[in-house]
Amino acid sequence: PLSIQNVVLETFDLAGSTRAAVRAVTIARPDYELHFDVSAFQVTEPQGRTKGVARIEATARLIEVYSGKPLASKVITGEAIAARGDVTQPARALEQATRNFAIKAMQWAVKEADADYASKAASATK
Repeated sequence: PLSIQNVVLETFDLAGSTRAAVRAVTIARPDYELHFDVSAFQVTEPQGRTKGVARIEATARLIEVYSGKPLASKVITGEAIAARGDVTQPARALEQATRNFAIKAMQWAVKEADADYASKAASATK
């Protein structure tokens, strides 16, 4: 969903760990694309003594744009407590879970992209 994409892009931008984070529909040509297949985007409400949980889970795939080759994939999960309270609590929890997911996705993607760059640099010097 677009809401997930917005949070992921904002996370990359705020972290400053990449040269640029752009949407697929842009003039800029990225080195990598990050694709998500979302399998869970849900909130369970608190029941009795059991805390509610907001959860997003997706398979992330890092694609090298020039070759179209997938470099890596990983199932990433973000969770947050869905507290009792007014009707906005589940939405707030889902937003926090999405932010937690985006941070994990960014850390993973940057690590994988750095490893790919290092591999290319090593090959170029041989």
